[in-house]
Order: sequence, then C-alpha cells, then structure tokens
Amino acid sequence: MPNLTCTNRDLWDGLAQTDPSVPPPLVVLARFDVPIRVSNNLRKILRKAKEEVVTVEEGRNALIEKHAQRDDAGQIVTFDGGKQTALADPDGYLAELDALMALPVVLADVHPVTFADLGDVKISAEVLEKLSAFVVESYSEDVPVPA
Repeated sequence: MPNLTCTNRDLWDGLAQTDPSVPPPLVVLARFDVPIRVSNNLRKILRKAKEEVVTVEEGRNALIEKHAQRDDAGQIVTFDGGKQTALADPDGYLAELDALMALPVVLADVHPVTFADLGDVKISAEVLEKLSAFVVESYSEDVPVPA
C-alpha cells in the first residue's frame, strides 16, 4: 500500500477543533457511512494523523516557550486568565511556526480518499478545504499526491 504525504498544517487543519460543539474535520469525515474498505482507510488515516499531530503540538509548544514574554522572575507572561501566552517576538514565533507547519509528514500504508469513494456524501467547501490532503478528486497509486 502507498503512503500519504501531507504537511503538519494539513494534520493541524484536519484535527483542529475550533468550536467544542463541532468535531474536527477528519472526525466528521470518519463518521460518514461509506463502504468498509473506505471506512478502514479513513480509520487508519485518523489514527495515524492523531499520532503525528502530537509531534506538531509539541513543536508548537516549544516555539511558544522559546518566544514567550517573561516577567522579572523569568516566568512566562499570560493573559486571558492564563489561556494565552504573551509573545516577546511574535514575528519570530510566526516565522518558525510557518516553517514547522510546512514540514512534510508521511502517513504510512494509507492513501487519500477519493470523491468516488465517498459517493453522495455531502460536505461543505469549508470542511473540504481543511481535508484537501486527505480527500482528492482522483487518485492513482502510480502518481504521488501533492502535499
């Protein structure tokens, strides 16, 4: 079986939950009733993506620590009740975060899901955009999927 190559940003977009009442896009996709072979591939994609996004989160946290504003005692300055970290160098943080998010990731032994695989499933363009590395119009094992 081939490998699916995506970026850290693709993983983040696929698993980010901006609204607690709405599941992340990859979870939404995995909940559709589709043929078992498609469900199995989606299950593998979701599991591997969840494993890999831990590394992205660790990298993002290290960048926050690196670029955080500190008080006189050397403690990280927070606001919004401790939910947000004040950055001493926001531009440096964003540049390094962009570089982290652009790094390629290989999900072994899975392939993208095609529109044909999903049949008549209805999904918004907004969600589809976040799934662009995982759901493609067509796919051939002979042609690598662009990341």
